[in-house]
Amino acid sequence: MMLENEIHSKEFQISYYLHNNFRIEQMRFGMYNPDNAYYQIPMLIFRFSKLYGPGIYDEFQKCIEKYNGNLEWAVFSRLKNNFTFPSGCKNG
Repeated sequence: MMLENEIHSKEFQISYYLHNNFRIEQMRFGMYNPDNAYYQIPMLIFRFSKLYGPGIYDEFQKCIEKYNGNLEWAVFSRLKNNFTFPSGCKNG
């Protein structure tokens, strides 16, 4: 169970959204260490429930590609887990 202060922390916002709107089999909730944000590349690691079928990952990929923010994001799968991480900055 997530603590109230974790829900509103930036490193948990995407995790919290997925957790509350989809069935997730496995997830590492924190995307980065807020005490040392430069320690590693921020990423979300998760796995949707098998109830969705394989098409859910294509839909998720489309959402990531349509994201319009300051960062470009990438998704890749490995050993049934999905990794979402920043892949570069947008020119602006």
